[in-house]
Amino acid sequence: MASLLTRLGVAGGSGGFGFGRKKQGDAFIASGGTKIVAGSYTYHVFLTPDTFSSSQPLSVNYLVIGGGGSSAGGAGGFRNNTTTLGTSPYAITVGNGGTYAGGGVPTAPGAYNGGPSGIAGVAFATGGGAGGGTYPIFAEAGRPGGSGGGGTNPAPGGSTVSSPDGVSPTTQGSGGGAGVDGPRIGGGGGAGGPGTNASPGPSPQSSGDGGPGSPASWAPAPIIAPAIPAPVQPTWTPAVGPTGLFAGGGAGGVEGGTGGPGGGGSGFNPGVDYTGGGGGAIGNGGKGIVIIRYLA
Repeated sequence: MASLLTRLGVAGGSGGFGFGRKKQGDAFIASGGTKIVAGSYTYHVFLTPDTFSSSQPLSVNYLVIGGGGSSAGGAGGFRNNTTTLGTSPYAITVGNGGTYAGGGVPTAPGAYNGGPSGIAGVAFATGGGAGGGTYPIFAEAGRPGGSGGGGTNPAPGGSTVSSPDGVSPTTQGSGGGAGVDGPRIGGGGGAGGPGTNASPGPSPQSSGDGGPGSPASWAPAPIIAPAIPAPVQPTWTPAVGPTGLFAGGGAGGVEGGTGGPGGGGSGFNPGVDYTGGGGGAIGNGGKGIVIIRYLA
């Protein structure tokens, strides 16, 4: 690993598709997150709240993904765009995944939305909506979010909400799938596509699948993986893969149903951390991530 980190130029931080910066030699300083130099580009990867700052304006690509919702949860909002960042410090927010606290009664929710991620004043991704995991015997709609959570019983899935950052397009996800009778919850939405509806009984009965995530082709797993901590990295790397796939929706129920490609959880499994993936029917959502890239 040490040789790989050296080859990629990885440095622990204090802490797109860039159009570049003016070459100013050693006078240029940028900090924040974990810094990775790969080929002609420099990446800053943020897994926790931090600050990004630069000694000169930078044309960058940014990826901002909110935390995933729990319990057939929708993926965190997905924002992938280009902009110019100035020299003022930018506060970075990284959303936690929503927690699954177990079923209770309809007035005591057991599933929660993910937290938001953002680059202050630039981009904002809403956390994913929780699925209908409060009390599966009753009908409960999935909640709205970056992507909507799956509904339980005959209730509908949650909707995706527009990003409040005002950057076009404001769409940041997809809607959740609808549930049918019993605990077969519909799949949560992913950034790339909606969750599927659960299949009615009596046989065969199946839960809905999580919707697929969306690719950020400039942030593939082989480049970003050195910034991901060891306990998560073995799961994260194949989930994101060489196409940079993030924000898959969580699957509904425990009777079939597959998490969406890009970090969505299935069954009892959580969404993959640092993908913004939605949690499976009985699982937490995955943590979000923020990545900034510019010409090295």
